[in-house]
Amino acid sequence: MTIRLSGGNITSHSGYPDGFNPGNGTYRNGKALSDSDPTPAGIGAGNKSKMAEHSIVIAKGTNIIAASFGHYSITENGLNQSQVPNISLEQCRMYNGRFPELVSPDDRTFTLYEAQRETILSDGVQGEFIAFVEQKKDGTPGQKYYYDSDRFLLLDENKHLLTPLTNTDAQNQAIVKECFEEKSLTLYVDKNSKKIETVLALKHFKSIAMTLPDPALHGGIYALEIPSTQILNPPQGVTLPDKIHVTISALSEGNIWGSITYPVSNNLKLDAVSASFGKLDVYPNANQGSATDNGLIGTKYSESMFAYSVYIESDATVAYLYGAFVNEGGVTCRITIDGNVQTISNKTETIGDETVSVNWFRYTVDMTSTNQRVLQLEKTDTNGGLTAHSIIYKIPT
Repeated sequence: MTIRLSGGNITSHSGYPDGFNPGNGTYRNGKALSDSDPTPAGIGAGNKSKMAEHSIVIAKGTNIIAASFGHYSITENGLNQSQVPNISLEQCRMYNGRFPELVSPDDRTFTLYEAQRETILSDGVQGEFIAFVEQKKDGTPGQKYYYDSDRFLLLDENKHLLTPLTNTDAQNQAIVKECFEEKSLTLYVDKNSKKIETVLALKHFKSIAMTLPDPALHGGIYALEIPSTQILNPPQGVTLPDKIHVTISALSEGNIWGSITYPVSNNLKLDAVSASFGKLDVYPNANQGSATDNGLIGTKYSESMFAYSVYIESDATVAYLYGAFVNEGGVTCRITIDGNVQTISNKTETIGDETVSVNWFRYTVDMTSTNQRVLQLEKTDTNGGLTAHSIIYKIPT
């Protein structure tokens, strides 16, 4: 089964599990719902059901708003609620978020706003600054701040430079990051903020999903506003404000998975997901494979797209799958094809004007006595002992 969403506006809400009473939040004979009980998705599979990876494809130009009783609103996997969805995006951006700590017995409308921007003269240079706000554990409003991400400058509410300038962007970025975390900064929203769209989350719903607009239209940085006056199990040790604002950055295409948590920097804890390949292609010759070689996938490859159909010559008996990604310090990677572990090699390559260390693999696709094969390619990253969720590609040849 494949679900392909090809353009237009789509709104979807899941139902409730059979036997669940949304009036009092109990399941069958007055008991609380457990993780093993059914939790349907808005689009895709609910609990105790499963579709194939990347059987949900979302095409460019599709505007989706979904909400769900389940762990994720759009997912192919209802058997493992902790597994991030394996869905394919075609040149679009999507936030697939969950809020298990902020479930409400009321229907709620979540609202997406543009970031507030202002041109400010600082350190002798005019720059575009985005407004952020400090979040306090007692729920009271904090100080307003202004941040220039191009120069890594942070100004206080009087527009005075808060963080000292150093000689390197890396040092400035580290200082700003520390301030963001210390003060739990998130995007500032008030009556002057420009509203983009809304999502209705019914009572007891635990997740939403929404495609995000092109940065050329709304800037690429968004505040998601969540009403929080009625929360069943609020976080201990904090007083929730009436509304929580989540900062979502969608400057590049792809999926954003994460849980909404208060109060932390941006109020969003991203799920640990393995990095995509920088290059993935199929070649007719074994000696092909570099940043500039375009094969049978070629320019169709996107880091947010995980399913490709490849056609080779009818008399060809072999093809070569090549994948490469930048070698990140401290990160180890495991690659399997149809469950078989692949050997990862390393080389130096020039990408743009920069020389980088690149990890790569090449797999021989044997087409003898068959006219079609479907490869399942899986990449799993581990960093500091933490294993991220795998990413899975499907490549029919």
